[in-house]
Amino acid sequence: RAEDSVQGEWGFVTVTGQVAQPGRVKIESAKGIKLTSVIQNSGGFSSSAKKSDIRVSRTDADGRIIRTDIDYTQIGQKGNLDADIDLKDGAVVYVPQRIF
Repeated sequence: RAEDSVQGEWGFVTVTGQVAQPGRVKIESAKGIKLTSVIQNSGGFSSSAKKSDIRVSRTDADGRIIRTDIDYTQIGQKGNLDADIDLKDGAVVYVPQRIF
């Protein structure tokens, strides 16, 4: 829609689970939004988040749902920028709870 491009709106990523503010994160660019930005825009991880087992669901060009498991510690602590994937409209990020 034309009004969306004027406002810079490229859709939303939904974040659920162990983040400070679960909900929708607005995508500000046609290129999408990085996983790290989605987590930051959700207020960061809660203290009980299992950062090593984040689940991302995305829809591919054929309409199939692709699920990817991401170890967030690989991005920050290990510097693996390939793990910081681009997310597009409709993606869902789930941060599970650690079992103590």
